[in-house]
Amino acid sequence: MKSDMIRGFREELADPALQTALAGEHQSVDRMEIEELDQGLNLLGWRADVRATSEDQSSLEPIAQAAIDLHAAGELTNEIRNDLALRAFRLLEFRLTNTQERALMTGVVYRQSKFLGPSVPLVDEAVLCYYRGYYVASLALLFVVTEQALLRMAGWKQGTRKPSFPKLKDAVKTLPSSETAAEAAEILDVVYGQYTQPSDSPVGFNRHAVHHGLRDFTALDKMNCVRAFLLLDALAAAEGLSKSVWEDGFDEVAKRQDAYEKVVSLGTEMKLIRPGDERLPDEK
Repeated sequence: MKSDMIRGFREELADPALQTALAGEHQSVDRMEIEELDQGLNLLGWRADVRATSEDQSSLEPIAQAAIDLHAAGELTNEIRNDLALRAFRLLEFRLTNTQERALMTGVVYRQSKFLGPSVPLVDEAVLCYYRGYYVASLALLFVVTEQALLRMAGWKQGTRKPSFPKLKDAVKTLPSSETAAEAAEILDVVYGQYTQPSDSPVGFNRHAVHHGLRDFTALDKMNCVRAFLLLDALAAAEGLSKSVWEDGFDEVAKRQDAYEKVVSLGTEMKLIRPGDERLPDEK
């Protein structure tokens, strides 16, 4: 599994523009500033994350630089954007989705949150679905959790009129950490963007497309689940929360991690729910 995470990054594509951007000068440049790294990753639907090691960052830098250069040249097509996003995903996946990390984020950080805390049972369902291999179900649940949190931020109450989507998205800007809130708002612009065809939203990371049945299963849904986890992490960080506050939650985290680790990934069920090949494009 760990070797699979970076295999896609090492593979070469036939696209000359992408090969040029990923090769040569960009692999020998000085270390990127975190703001520049974030800029490049944002173009791919990701964000710089403190959980990435220095080695991870070194591998992410040429990906981010390629996105920046290709975007500036008007050559960042959807196909290239998706491939670069997958390469970044392979590097970030383990750091963001290992059972200890998810147990800590759910059992410590989300539970402290005024906005995410009430939705922790749904987060657990989404995490279990993810480990089981039910990526569409996990993604749909994560979008529900996101919307519940935004409604709480907006001060919505049962029996009152629901805020419009623009107002719902803007609710995140009221959180204490303005920089992280701004990053979360950028991701929400994609999640709540208008969706009329797959090319309108990068690799189908769109709430309307999932909840209103506007698209079918895609082999990229696993990556989109991780994007959704990262969005929840950003919302919690914008609220000023972190894993540093443990209080009396150690036993709860240990119990949650144990439950996560006992989840068995799809076996014979795969033939029923995904008769084709469920692997990501760069795994084939």
